[in-house]
Amino acid sequence: MALAFLSSPAAATGVGADAGAKQYAEHCAICHGAAAKGDGPLAELLIAPPPDLTGLSARNGGTFPEERVYRTIDGRADIRAHGTRAMPAWGSAFRAKAEEAADPSTGPVNPENVVTARILSLVRYLESIQE
Repeated sequence: MALAFLSSPAAATGVGADAGAKQYAEHCAICHGAAAKGDGPLAELLIAPPPDLTGLSARNGGTFPEERVYRTIDGRADIRAHGTRAMPAWGSAFRAKAEEAADPSTGPVNPENVVTARILSLVRYLESIQE
């Protein structure tokens, strides 16, 4: 199922396509690995091994599961290894903060749009690395 808001928040907040790779490196690679194969430095310490994120489409009949990926990142999907829904393993990086949404050159931006853009950039990055 396609998400209805895939492009406008990212465009509205100026988050570029390369931002997803940066988000991944900062928040995901520690468990999923630099190449997203599930072999990050902390992988062996986890009860459940992190999945190979390059095979999401293959495990979903050849279609990238964008909505499921989005819900996993934003904390709505119940992924035990990510922590509670109130405090995902990556902390507040994907939660709205009004102070981060202010840009002196353009004025205030809706903080939800900032967070949505971050998540969408990460979703797009994961989609781009599918094998």
